[in-house]
Amino acid sequence: MKELFEYFNQRYDEQNNDLQTWLKQPSELTEEQKLGFIDYFNLCAEESVFRRLGYIYDEVWNAWQNGMWQYFRDPRVAVLWEEQRKSNSYYGFEPPKGEKEGYEQ
Repeated sequence: MKELFEYFNQRYDEQNNDLQTWLKQPSELTEEQKLGFIDYFNLCAEESVFRRLGYIYDEVWNAWQNGMWQYFRDPRVAVLWEEQRKSNSYYGFEPPKGEKEGYEQ
C-alpha cells in the first residue's frame, strides 16, 4: 500500500499544477490540456484497479475521489470524459457523480 500510495501521489503531484491552472481558465480546453486531462483519467483508472483489488484503503480512496470530483465536475472535463469513456480504455473506472458530501470548494 505504501509503495502504491507514494507512486500514485507522485504522479498526481506531477500533474496537479497544470490541472489546477487549466480549471481556472474560462476558455475551452486546448489540445495540450485535453491530453493532460486524459493522462489524469488514466491515473484515476489505474488507481481504481488497485482499489478493486483491495490494495487501496477506503480512507485513501475517499480522499482521492474528493480530489477527482474537483475535475470531473467541470463541464469541459465532463464532456472530455464522456468522449473518452467510449473507448473502454479505463478498466471500468467511473468518476464520482453528483455532489460530494464534505467537499470544500
